[in-house]
Amino acid sequence: MALTKLNNQSLNAVTSAGLPTGSVLQVVSNVVTNNQVQTNSQTYVDATLNCSITPISTSSKVLVMVNTQTITSSGSDYGLFGLKRGSTDLEGGKLFAAKENNDWATVSFQYLDSPATTSATTYTLR
Repeated sequence: MALTKLNNQSLNAVTSAGLPTGSVLQVVSNVVTNNQVQTNSQTYVDATLNCSITPISTSSKVLVMVNTQTITSSGSDYGLFGLKRGSTDLEGGKLFAAKENNDWATVSFQYLDSPATTSATTYTLR
């Protein structure tokens, strides 16, 4: 049996008003391979990994999930990843430590944001 209605609305006419509170309204993903960002400074550098999403209301929440791999070099055995919304740095981020120089590490973190806007919003890995 095929699903033809949701909360008594035909599927082609479903609106956020017809969905239960807490429903996932959008899923946006971005996969970048072969991206390389190098820095020897103690400041963030924007990666080309970003996603844009348009919240449906000013009370919408956006869950950003990051999963990436990195390698340390130049005598460093740690690094820090962060996240920004538009031009605003967000708290959170992830400090990682490698066992030694030139060691691969998988970095994963999540951030639940309340952007308080209905405009297109871009999240960038830093």
